[in-house]
Amino acid sequence: MTTYTMEQVQHAINRGADLVLENLGLGEPEEDAINLVVNAAIASLEDPTVDIERVAQEKYQVPFSEIYSWWSWN
Repeated sequence: MTTYTMEQVQHAINRGADLVLENLGLGEPEEDAINLVVNAAIASLEDPTVDIERVAQEKYQVPFSEIYSWWSWN
């Protein structure tokens, strides 16, 4: 079994998101959603007990309710 560093995992997650975003031509709402998934995945690696509110606060410096309202996701 191969072992990866946190830095390698973070790079792979970001690179995977970039590949999708570069090749699908998604709109800004979809790009924001993918970036939110990336941030939530990385935060979950760092702390498996993290919740979406903390991801929003730590990665975006806003409450999740603001992110949720960006693209009429609610």
